[in-house]
Amino acid sequence: MGILSGDPSYKGRPRLSLESGPLDRILEVSGWIALAVLWTYTVSSVLKAPETVPTHFDGSGSPNDFGSRWSLLILPAIGTFVFLVMTVIGRFPHLFNYGLKITQDNAAFQYRLATRFLRVLKLSILVVLGLVVRLSIRAAAQSSGPPDSATLFIVLALLLLPTAGYIFLSLRNKG
Repeated sequence: MGILSGDPSYKGRPRLSLESGPLDRILEVSGWIALAVLWTYTVSSVLKAPETVPTHFDGSGSPNDFGSRWSLLILPAIGTFVFLVMTVIGRFPHLFNYGLKITQDNAAFQYRLATRFLRVLKLSILVVLGLVVRLSIRAAAQSSGPPDSATLFIVLALLLLPTAGYIFLSLRNKG
C-alpha cells in the first residue's frame, strides 16, 4: 500500500537533509538543459514542419493518426509538467514508496539512490519525448519510414535500464 491508500509505513522514517553530490548536480543541470533543448528543438521544428504531422504511431512505428503541427507542442508541455512534478517530489524522499523497510541505518543511502533515480528518469523521459518529436517531424517530411530498431531500442533502454538499475541497487544495499 502507498501513501494515498492510507498506509502509514512512511511515518517514523527519518527526515534527512541530503546534500547533492557532483553526479546529482550534473544530472539536475542536464535535466534542465534537456528541457530547454526539447522546447527549442520542438518549436523550431514546428515552425518548419508541414501543416499536418503524425500524432500517433502503431506498433510497427507507422503513423496512424495525424494532426496540426502545433499539436507537437503538447510533448514538451507534458515533459515540463512531469519534470517539475518529479523535481518537487524528489524533495521528499521520506514519503516515497520503497520495496524495503527504511531504517535509520539505510535511510541516507536509499533516499540518495531514489532521488538520483528520479533525476535519471526525468532526463530519460525528456530524451524520449525529444525522439518522439524527431520521429514525428521526420515522418511528416516523409524523409524516413518507420523508426529503425535502434531508435526503439534506445527508447526502451532509456526507460527500463534506470528502473532496473535502481531496483537492483536498492535491494542489493538494504542496509
